[in-house]
Amino acid sequence: MASSFVTPLILLAICSLIYPTVGVNKKALTGICSKTKSPSACLKYLNSDPQTAVLSAQKLLSMTISSAQKLGEEHIKMFSVMNVTMDKELKKDAIIGLKYYSAIEEKLMEAQKLSKKQYSQSAHLLTKTLDLISKFEAETSAKSEFFKVFNDIMYFEVEVAEKINLYMIRN
Repeated sequence: MASSFVTPLILLAICSLIYPTVGVNKKALTGICSKTKSPSACLKYLNSDPQTAVLSAQKLLSMTISSAQKLGEEHIKMFSVMNVTMDKELKKDAIIGLKYYSAIEEKLMEAQKLSKKQYSQSAHLLTKTLDLISKFEAETSAKSEFFKVFNDIMYFEVEVAEKINLYMIRN
């Protein structure tokens, strides 16, 4: 009789060691987002996906890096199209955009690979990615809202991923 009670407890203990649950609760999300430039937008962004409530911190990090990668790919497509324009200033900015966003994509791919277990290295790459996004904005001659909006969205997504990554390092 006692063994029938002990066996499930042992199995539960073994399962919790093999499959740890590291879900990100609302308090943790609030803490992560409070460290971004736009905490309320961060919370809306993360809570807009119903999966956020059940994902582990690692899967949430992977999801946000993946989202940033897709956005980066769209930026590269946009700059490729703009690269054929006759407007010299726009073409110059498109060439700069292709240079920076190709480097950004490389950093995000590396960060995605490292985000599985090497959190410190992944966080370092995400910080470098944020630097590249800022350098792109500083280097472009077209200081229009068009560039700023696209760049700000990219910065936001990478910043959220970086803060999730830093949360994982601390916890």
